[in-house]
Amino acid sequence: MRIKITFYLDPEIERALRYYAAKHQLTISDASNHLLNRALFGALDEATEALLVPEIRKAAAAGARAALEEVITRALEKQSNRLAGLLVRSGRDARVAHELCRDILEEMYGSKEIADTKRKDAVLRAGQSYSVEHFRKELEAYGGQA
Repeated sequence: MRIKITFYLDPEIERALRYYAAKHQLTISDASNHLLNRALFGALDEATEALLVPEIRKAAAAGARAALEEVITRALEKQSNRLAGLLVRSGRDARVAHELCRDILEEMYGSKEIADTKRKDAVLRAGQSYSVEHFRKELEAYGGQA
């Protein structure tokens, strides 16, 4: 259903409307209807877009935050794995050094008892933080069992 509406146009607009109608093989009425529809729905789309912009920004921020959290989580996992590997390697190297020193001391002194005494003296000079007893106390302080 169509409704008749009469309105006045500037001469330049009237010429542009006639040109548009001729180019698209439409009547003046159909061309006017088409152009008004596009203009009105375009304005409505802009209004709708203005309403959606905050939601779009929120969604984009949430997506960026999730992606950033994933990247940071992976980086921290890799770092933790590297640190754990270094810790295991340093423990193994310390054990090898300990056994090597024990063997060297036994060879030097010709006695296992003297070598053990020298090793225990070295542990005492290094301080309590390197002794087994200290580690047991630390572990118990944090609720673990020695």
